[in-house]
Amino acid sequence: MKLKFEKLDKKGIDLINIFRKNTKALGSEFSYTAFLSWYENVEIAFCDDTLFLRGCYDGICVYFPPLTNGDINHALLCLPEDITVNFFTVDMVSKLDAKLFDAVSIRDNAEYIYNSSDLINLAGKRYHSKRNHIAKFNSLYKYTFTEYEESDCEDVISLMNSWFKSHDDGSIQKCEETTNKECKMLKFWLENHKQLGLFANVLRVEDELAGLSIGEISPSGVGIVMFEKANIKFEGIYSALTNLFSKEHYSDIEFINRQEDMGLDGLRRAKLSLNPAIILEKFAVSRRKVISLENSNCIETRRLNSDDFDLTKKFFDDEVEKLADKKFFLKYTDDELKSILNGNGFFCGGFIDEKLVATCAVDFDDNYGKILKNAVFSSENELNDEFKDLQFYEYSGIFVADGYRKMGLANRVCSEVLEYAKNHLSPCVLCSLVQFDNIASQSNLKKLDFHWAYRKAYKEYLFDYFLLKV
Repeated sequence: MKLKFEKLDKKGIDLINIFRKNTKALGSEFSYTAFLSWYENVEIAFCDDTLFLRGCYDGICVYFPPLTNGDINHALLCLPEDITVNFFTVDMVSKLDAKLFDAVSIRDNAEYIYNSSDLINLAGKRYHSKRNHIAKFNSLYKYTFTEYEESDCEDVISLMNSWFKSHDDGSIQKCEETTNKECKMLKFWLENHKQLGLFANVLRVEDELAGLSIGEISPSGVGIVMFEKANIKFEGIYSALTNLFSKEHYSDIEFINRQEDMGLDGLRRAKLSLNPAIILEKFAVSRRKVISLENSNCIETRRLNSDDFDLTKKFFDDEVEKLADKKFFLKYTDDELKSILNGNGFFCGGFIDEKLVATCAVDFDDNYGKILKNAVFSSENELNDEFKDLQFYEYSGIFVADGYRKMGLANRVCSEVLEYAKNHLSPCVLCSLVQFDNIASQSNLKKLDFHWAYRKAYKEYLFDYFLLKV
């Protein structure tokens, strides 16, 4: 079936909003003002009670998840076979036929969802620093927080010029392209904010326009903050601006979506510092490319030992280099790897045609197990008393080589390690440490019945502790 795409107009936007209103969707990907308006040549097609969307960004045609009351798999099969569909959420992915489609998590597209009550009340230890920032801001400055008016326009332009100069990364062309695109969007939002149903507020410090926030409430009842800029010469201004905007517009809703970090480290740290309730994972979905293993008669798993040190070390070195975010896998030191391979652990390797393509391990180090246990029980998390009498072991090294994922290899090696733990270490607790924003690995652990217990910072990492009693 060939879909007939037409230019997105107001009628199409209204149809999208009807679909969104009947969901509990937390994402912003179907918001015209917060998301779709960034794209050029946005087109819509309607067929069999399903909406199809696509648009161009930096010259690339991007397809959005079909909006349908029917079968999402049937809807996807209506699209060209060789395209990728972006911005799928976990809920959408859960409805896909895994035999037909592959879904790959795109961390840079994940959106940060906050409890509105958290950003308004800033209660508890997690927000101690934010409260201090706001107290400092309040003590140092006289300010006003008002609705944007047309008379604020020149001052907004001045704020934007100052902000872009202070954030120039040295690439003049890139800076100009980014500046032009964002300024074009800002002009569109501010000139039409009332017609578009947007909130726009300015923060003035002693009559100088020092901050601007723009947002909306989606048809599904989620607050979306699509723009926030401030002059950092005023101490604590971002904490104050976030808090003021949340109080003004989002006190009657449950969640606030502050959108994605685009892979920018500074922006990621800032969003994480606000303690999101949910990191809304986004996936790119494509037709499944079936890899035939009919001629691979040597698919096997076996325990790795000291003779496999060079092989295993090279596997991790080579594969970690291919990761977009290398913090997602904290490599073993040589001594750690040698210790586990020498018998102070059970290290399982998965092989295809004698090539190492997957790993998983459990570390027998009693002292490190006690460190993990003390860290978990020193937290505010309430654990079952039965855990206190059990030995903790680290469950780690879960890795599948690039090009061999989605073939069940992770499940094979992880299951073997779990089986070993049940037969030789039980009763005990397996503890796995995963980077806070490594959503894919966290999802895999949850499928193995691990549950979240604790979060702790280590150097530039922020680890979540997952536990499983065996």
